[in-house]
Amino acid sequence: MTESARHTKRRQSSKTEPLGPPMRRSKKNACTVLITCEEPTEDGKMQVEMTYEGDSILAAYLLENAQSILDNTLSSEGLC
Repeated sequence: MTESARHTKRRQSSKTEPLGPPMRRSKKNACTVLITCEEPTEDGKMQVEMTYEGDSILAAYLLENAQSILDNTLSSEGLC
């Protein structure tokens, strides 16, 4: 795999967000982004990992659109 095809990033986060069911991989996908986290520590921090396969610009585009979807969902539920 080329360097731009697969990357893993780790960062600390103080938020706990629910994760949906794992995505099924399809050979038709131009890009796949997977974000996972460990259980939070006692001080509320958690390890967050992101892995993507495909073009990094497309991965960024997917993340921006996913954030918009989550923002709209939280707003309609009165949580934001």
